[in-house]
Amino acid sequence: MFKKIIGLFGKLLPLIITTSLWSQSWVPLQNPTGQTLRSISMQTSTDGWICGDAGTVLHTADGWNTWSSQFLGGNDLGGLAFFDSATGVVVGDGGRIFYTHDGGNQWTETSASGFSRKLQAVAWGSNQVVWAAGRDGAVLKSADSGVSWSLQNTGIQERLYSVAAIGSDSVWAVGDDGMIIHSSDGGATWVTQASGINGQLNSIHFVSSSLGYLCGESQVKYTSNGGQTWVFRSTGILEPLNSVFFLDEISGWAVGEAGTIYHTTNGGQFWAQQLSSVADELHDVCFVSPNVGWAIGDFGRLLFYDTSTPIVQKWIPGTSQISSPLSGTYMINDQEIWACGEGGMLLHSLNAGSNWSVTNINGKDLNDVVFRDIQTAIVVGDTTIRTTDGGVSWDAVAGLDTVEQLRGVAWGDGDIVWAAGNNGVITRSTDAGQNWTVLNSGVSVRFRAIAASGSDLAWVAGEEGVVLHTSDAGNSWSLQNTNTLKKFDDIQFLSATTGYACGSGSNVIYTSDGGQTWVQRDNGILTGLNGIHFLNEQKGWAVGSFGTIFATTDGGLNWIQEYGGVSQDLNDVNFSSEGHGLIVGNSGIVLRYDPLATVIANEPEQSMVKEFELLQNYPNPFNPTTTIPLSIHNNSRVKLSIYNISGQQVKVLYEGTLQYGQHEFHWNGDDQNNNLVSSGIYFYTLTMDSRESVSKKLILIR
Repeated sequence: MFKKIIGLFGKLLPLIITTSLWSQSWVPLQNPTGQTLRSISMQTSTDGWICGDAGTVLHTADGWNTWSSQFLGGNDLGGLAFFDSATGVVVGDGGRIFYTHDGGNQWTETSASGFSRKLQAVAWGSNQVVWAAGRDGAVLKSADSGVSWSLQNTGIQERLYSVAAIGSDSVWAVGDDGMIIHSSDGGATWVTQASGINGQLNSIHFVSSSLGYLCGESQVKYTSNGGQTWVFRSTGILEPLNSVFFLDEISGWAVGEAGTIYHTTNGGQFWAQQLSSVADELHDVCFVSPNVGWAIGDFGRLLFYDTSTPIVQKWIPGTSQISSPLSGTYMINDQEIWACGEGGMLLHSLNAGSNWSVTNINGKDLNDVVFRDIQTAIVVGDTTIRTTDGGVSWDAVAGLDTVEQLRGVAWGDGDIVWAAGNNGVITRSTDAGQNWTVLNSGVSVRFRAIAASGSDLAWVAGEEGVVLHTSDAGNSWSLQNTNTLKKFDDIQFLSATTGYACGSGSNVIYTSDGGQTWVQRDNGILTGLNGIHFLNEQKGWAVGSFGTIFATTDGGLNWIQEYGGVSQDLNDVNFSSEGHGLIVGNSGIVLRYDPLATVIANEPEQSMVKEFELLQNYPNPFNPTTTIPLSIHNNSRVKLSIYNISGQQVKVLYEGTLQYGQHEFHWNGDDQNNNLVSSGIYFYTLTMDSRESVSKKLILIR
């Protein structure tokens, strides 16, 4: 069946798609933590647990929308497993073990006597028997649901990374140097099994006492006789893998480096890459049904797979033409936008962010930009520049080069402009930025943002939870109580009374009395934020770490995540009207808000093209080169082409006859005449014998 795409891609489909579209069923969720996540155990589609570094333990009761945090000591936790909704075990550094018998309401710490080596994995064999594995060939066993543990004599010294068990007696563990060990008598005796691999084995999973899979580096192996023999099942896999999981004898997933996710529907005979839209390393994967699963990884990365849940993508990658971080943006109107960033990059768009012209201002970092009108603007950073002709020319502002780096700028009424930055510096201009007066803030913290209202009112926000306010044009400043020591990265006031600020640690605060009182407005936000913008007292957006975008329609009482399809940090957001917004971030990321949301209605993947398989390109997004892998099942004449988002053919990568087997093609982001094309969304289409074709999406970021 076709995957339905409504909105932006509606006009594109008849031009290039004849059989099926690229698959996108993995949704990057809001990161519940910034810590690396190592292990996940889901009992149902709603009830599940995750563990990770720095004692992180997370629990969800609704499948993906909300996660509660628990902390078990400060050690990194490498393995977690639940036998049922009540009974679970977590293991980690220093041989630490925690167990719960009441669904995580209470965790009790235990250990094996005299054991302090790092544990990296845990698995249940039965409701009583639990196994853990770790450094120096260590395997521990519990026969009382995790309460007490004993060290087993495995006879090896290799580090073990994963353990699997079937019933009370059968257990396997894998680790360094291709090591596989197995016990069939509850750990009384152990034998090594020949893996045929010399490298590191990261994961092992058994579906039954005879049927199992393991993975490591860029390989998957399979056994049908309990591990007596292992054979390769790696066709289609190109990247190193960290975890493999099978629901049954045919349906499985594997995850690994650079956001890699592979899926098989034939027991591993062939693996197809699935689009994750992230570049972070993934460490574990878990499914409860063919259509519902999760993957976790570095920096708190959490992906959710649900083919019944539509993905609404309102943010579309633009074409900034640069790869350095962008830190600030300002929309003069729905069409004209400015953005600034590191290395003196100053960008200008006249078509709502679809295309950009780039100017370099002396190579000095630029942090923020603000316009009074279409002609007059100030940009601050390592230098301060000013234009009065709509950006045709920019002049350095005299007298500010010796001032600390400025990080935020805001326009008040008329010719009043404010700026703030490092070491407690606040400056003010009364002549539209020609001349500036450095004010006495009375503090030395780094200010990261400033907001203004009228001629005399201003607020600055920065590190250590500091918000200062002046009501007398900067002659005096008062410290406002924000009830936090977390740093603030952005602040906005809609009026003299209504304002918002955001920053690290999922921090959003709100005031309705000019800052005399600030209250938390961060329900639903779980990651650090860098930028915030409200159109009115109800509708607002916040952006931050790992590509996260949040939106609110009730003044910040509740926030929901919006999908942007990127994993880079996002630094600023600005709207000119309800249907027109822009986000900028690291790696030159530009995201345009599309008032006609792109809805990708996911359906269970079906391989309609039996004669060939077109796999997901890697890396994706990419710059400057990406690899497109494909597999031909019969000798055939094929054509591999690149199309832009308007359906125009950009380049033919290959046209001719391919032999049976796997093939790779490379695209350097150029057209048929070898001219480099702009950043944006493209499609690559494989057509066979001029009749059947399949397409997938790729993203070029310059």
